[in-house]
Amino acid sequence: MNNTQHIYDSLYQSAIDQGWACWGGDDRIHQGLSQLERIISPSFVPKSGYVLELGCGEGHLCRLFSSCGYDVTGVDISAVAISWANDKEQHHHSNIRYLQADLAKANFELNTSFDLIIDGNCPRIQL
Repeated sequence: MNNTQHIYDSLYQSAIDQGWACWGGDDRIHQGLSQLERIISPSFVPKSGYVLELGCGEGHLCRLFSSCGYDVTGVDISAVAISWANDKEQHHHSNIRYLQADLAKANFELNTSFDLIIDGNCPRIQL
């Protein structure tokens, strides 16, 4: 486990321990629908297809995209976040694919093409 993953694992575990609905507090969940609308409202954004969310955390935005009919993959560096997302997936039955990976690693690769890629909450990566 690298140091960055350890930091995010700790932050997500703290959110779980505090009983939050997601990292950043419960208000973040309530802002999800307006965030989704801002993303998909422009005419150039596909209204269906494959979505990749980078920095998906526990998957709240992934679940919103899935509820609109998108086929969704979420990626996060935190194993705790991905576990939390998978736990929530069991209750929502939305068939989202969650992957734990460090996007800053050169060997990260997905053998899928996506119609829409969004940055859910990734820090700036310095290479």
